[in-house]
Amino acid sequence: MPWQVCSSPRAKRELKKLSHGIQERIAAAIEGLADDPRPRDSATIGGRHSLHRLELGIGGTEYRVLYHVDDDKLVVLVLGTGSRENFYDRLKNLKESD
Repeated sequence: MPWQVCSSPRAKRELKKLSHGIQERIAAAIEGLADDPRPRDSATIGGRHSLHRLELGIGGTEYRVLYHVDDDKLVVLVLGTGSRENFYDRLKNLKESD
């Protein structure tokens, strides 16, 4: 049974800021989480089993997708997207706003 993949409003806004071609590649990777929420190019963040980052190399730039996996409900919630350059600063801001 495939997982349900949802995106937060913040993740949707961040994705829209990227160029169309990059949006398509990231969207395809996000859609792939419905079949496998823990692909080989993902990793857990901060020792939390449910919080993951997906690493994507697109056009010589590294991009990240931050997402939460809810194993009980079979739901993947995308929390943020963007280039690696500012990803960890945004992650810190996201944690502070919780």
